[in-house]
Amino acid sequence: MLDLSFGTGFHPTFRLMRACYPDLRDTRGSVINFASGAGIEGHVTQASYAAAKEAIRAISRRAGSR
Repeated sequence: MLDLSFGTGFHPTFRLMRACYPDLRDTRGSVINFASGAGIEGHVTQASYAAAKEAIRAISRRAGSR
């Protein structure tokens, strides 16, 4: 399940951010990512989903600190 959650959530988000970076840098554009509260207050049955959502929040925070 971890591969599925990261493969459909985190990895596509990361790839899109990386692909858009040159244009966004030049135009001073922004990325808005939507994650989920599950990354903060996950449920026992949603560990892989929560991990992928928190990973999206983490790369968004890091990209915003450049």
